[in-house]
Amino acid sequence: MGSNIAQDFDKDGLIETLCEEGEKDEFYRMAHTFDDLCDQVGHSTGRYVSKINRIGEGGDEQEIKNALIPLHEVFSGYVCVDYYSGVADEEGSVLRKSREIDYDETFEVWEHELEYYYDDTIYITYYSDTGKAYIDIGKDVEPEFSGKDISEIETSFRMAENENDFSGFASGITALTEKIANPDEPDRFAVIGIVVIAAVLFAIGVMLIKRHKRQSRSVSSL
Repeated sequence: MGSNIAQDFDKDGLIETLCEEGEKDEFYRMAHTFDDLCDQVGHSTGRYVSKINRIGEGGDEQEIKNALIPLHEVFSGYVCVDYYSGVADEEGSVLRKSREIDYDETFEVWEHELEYYYDDTIYITYYSDTGKAYIDIGKDVEPEFSGKDISEIETSFRMAENENDFSGFASGITALTEKIANPDEPDRFAVIGIVVIAAVLFAIGVMLIKRHKRQSRSVSSL
């Protein structure tokens, strides 16, 4: 464990818990080792690290990591990617599907709820054959994303031309990166709309002033 995470930790104690003799339930040992580790680094709960799940024959992991580099440069939190290549029986967000599972019942020996895993993470589900993507933003991720923001980012992903083409995935990551790096940048279409409306109102104002002047002259001539 790096010294920036914890100066001192009981490695032998963790190993003893992990390899506890007489305890046949591997998950039980893993759960309690993880809890002890969290306590030693000063957190009551743990966090997922950034991870990539590849489903299908394509999707070189290193190429996916390369595409994620710009995002990691502006976002210090965790990113989880489910990258599907090949025809999928059903498309959808992996995170939203997983929320239908009662993890606390399934893993009842765990000492705390698991919901917190989702709060500081960006989840990306991408299907290379169709270019369809689903983005889930944890509630603790900054800046905040509107539904419109997420929809625009999702539509920025494109399908892959072949299993070695990652440009469609990278284009969506670029859109996500730009939104995080420039959260307050106004929508250019909204700005154009405001300018057009202002120009129309100005033109109407000028027309009304001219009409008022003509009417004033007509009244004064009488």
